[in-house]
Amino acid sequence: MTVWLPIRRSGLALALLASVLALAPWPVSAQSGSVPATPARPVIDSVAHDSVTLSWADPSDSTITGYQILRRNRATQPAGVFSVIEDDTGSAATTYTDTTVEASTSYVYRVKARNAHGLSLRSVYRRADTPAAPPEPQIQTETDDSDSAGTTIALATANRASRGVWSDGTTIWVADSSQDKIYAYSLADGSRDATKDINDL
Repeated sequence: MTVWLPIRRSGLALALLASVLALAPWPVSAQSGSVPATPARPVIDSVAHDSVTLSWADPSDSTITGYQILRRNRATQPAGVFSVIEDDTGSAATTYTDTTVEASTSYVYRVKARNAHGLSLRSVYRRADTPAAPPEPQIQTETDDSDSAGTTIALATANRASRGVWSDGTTIWVADSSQDKIYAYSLADGSRDATKDINDL
């Protein structure tokens, strides 16, 4: 049980109190200061299906050491109920990116400033709605319906430095850089078709 006794504020009483504090085995320090100013309403800088970036105006308080970020999922949390997604940013920077969001979800954000004396009041809230996630890329597999045996082409004697091949479905052309010429072959049986050669490249 603690009993409080009145002490007259006489010179002797104050001197006695000072002596007791000076001899105390525990540290005695005076506490001063206050919690920081409330941050301004945050602004949503960017929204993606997997992230939200917000920022807020600098409260012009040099004692701020970090910020606490609060978030409410409007689909799963009742009005007024927020979760702390970042207790202390550890920096006076006035921007934060939330990478724990889900696609197609509506969120509400608030911010508190932090200093050595505690947390400020909550800022006014700001809402952010994430878009749907982009569709997964589709991979199409093409099958070769041609004869598995294929066609063997015997290149012309002069056509030994081929640099490109293309076809229109019946004829295949093989470019030869050393001859400055394109040689034509039948795609059906691989035979030469000199009538379709292209000269003077």
